[in-house]
Amino acid sequence: MCTGIMTNTQNLKTALESGTVDFIKKPIDRIELLARIKSMLVLIKTLKELEKKDKIILEQEKLIIEEKLDRKNRKLISYTK
Repeated sequence: MCTGIMTNTQNLKTALESGTVDFIKKPIDRIELLARIKSMLVLIKTLKELEKKDKIILEQEKLIIEEKLDRKNRKLISYTK
């Protein structure tokens, strides 16, 4: 969010609570803007990496559960013989 009005602390709090990811006051400082863009790009990259890792963990957990079920099924089958 970029604004030249409503720049007090309460407005910042309201904007962030409403879903704004960042809040830049006008006039915009070029160095600050570039730093915030870089920060957001790092954040996006990190979130994507975490999503990939979460997906891998879920797949591993699924395999573990399937293996446990398979062992239990084999054990149950052995009891019926």
